[in-house]
Amino acid sequence: MRSRDEQARNNDEANQLTRALDLKMTEKSELVRRSEGELAHNRNLTATLYDLEAKGRAADDNLMANRREQDDLRFATQSMMN
Repeated sequence: MRSRDEQARNNDEANQLTRALDLKMTEKSELVRRSEGELAHNRNLTATLYDLEAKGRAADDNLMANRREQDDLRFATQSMMN
């Protein structure tokens, strides 16, 4: 009788531990899924940031080229007036 009670307790404890493990594995799977989603989102943000930085550098380069051209034209105009 005592052995059956102990066996029943052991089975109950094993079932509880199995349920707890299942819950933890489900939680882990959810965390992995969320982490992968966040990583994908971060990759998209990084790509967008690089694109914006490239556009900013291109705009700066264009602005500098236009300023040089304007300075050259100003110098040429002054030279023709003198």
